[in-house]
Amino acid sequence: MTIVELNDNNNIENIVNHIPGGKIRKCVLSEKNIERLSPIIRLAHYIENSDNAKVYIQVKFDSKYSPRPKRLEVVSETNEAISIFKFCKKSTFEKECLETQRVITELKEKYQVIFKGYIVLSEIIEDYRLFQNRINEISKDITLICRS
Repeated sequence: MTIVELNDNNNIENIVNHIPGGKIRKCVLSEKNIERLSPIIRLAHYIENSDNAKVYIQVKFDSKYSPRPKRLEVVSETNEAISIFKFCKKSTFEKECLETQRVITELKEKYQVIFKGYIVLSEIIEDYRLFQNRINEISKDITLICRS
């Protein structure tokens, strides 16, 4: 069992403007952990260790199209771009792709920063190409990640 420290409940404006925010949360990283945040914690820890990026979980985004703030599950920041990771199931795949593209478009309009989107499919799929082709039809800013 490993304890990881992650920035939690920050907002996208603070991240873009390099303003400290959110709170540091100690999370248990365990393969047997079945709580709701478990896949989010594992992905955030992996990104932090492999990409040398600043990683944030449960980031708030005030959208002009929504009466309440949106929650971005994992956001990473490198010198090149800010990446948004969204988890979904096969049944909500298309809806989440469209929503992620809308968020990226809105962020690009508001901030002069490069944003990338990643859809993390939480189920094993038989035909990766089918899902990736659908993403390509929706956006060039989104990439598919299949969770193992």
